[in-house]
Amino acid sequence: MNFVGIIAEYDPFHSGHALQLRMLRQRGASTIAVCMSTGVVQRGGVPILPEAVRVRAALAAGADLVVALPAPYANASAEQFAAAGVHLLAALGCDTLAFGAETPEP
Repeated sequence: MNFVGIIAEYDPFHSGHALQLRMLRQRGASTIAVCMSTGVVQRGGVPILPEAVRVRAALAAGADLVVALPAPYANASAEQFAAAGVHLLAALGCDTLAFGAETPEP
């Protein structure tokens, strides 16, 4: 694991997101890029917090780079949302994708 990508909304950014970033560093991530929705979140919602606040939170917690997921993809189906995020992160050179889950590790 060297260049890790995360596809996120961070709406709002919370302690689980910060834990994920810390754990990625502990597991060897040298660079972490986040592809984040901006002025619209998945399924057409308006974010609780402005984009700038969410970006600053991600950077303060350890992300090296935050790139915008364009609104048409953020507002699309889950499949299109994810595919666009993967495409953008791959174009940056990410070699690993990371994601969270609401279940404990086995």
